[in-house]
Amino acid sequence: ILDALFQLEKGDTKKIHEKVRKFASLRKETQDLGAQSAGCIFRNPSEQTDEAAAKIIDDLGLKGKKIGGAQVSKIHANFIINTGEATADDVVMLISYIKQQVRDKKGVQLMEEVEYLGFE
Repeated sequence: ILDALFQLEKGDTKKIHEKVRKFASLRKETQDLGAQSAGCIFRNPSEQTDEAAAKIIDDLGLKGKKIGGAQVSKIHANFIINTGEATADDVVMLISYIKQQVRDKKGVQLMEEVEYLGFE
């Protein structure tokens, strides 16, 4: 993005602060904020199903699944966390495993949101 134009409206400061607190609280409850992760791994497959990627992965019982030091978050199934010793290969293999399980069992092809650097 090289240029942007924002049109803002004045709002009630107290209401805005309350909204921000609610969103922060929701993130704290539903995401591994303290863990090392790349954030959401998969796009929601809205063209194939109404279900979010996290729900599909969770429904397959993949929360907590580990390959090496990479693990599907036990809190949010669309996050892969580093348990301390994960390699890039661990993460890539876990992503591949999740995609294969979802494709084979749900007929949905997940697409990554993350971009790979340094892989050929």
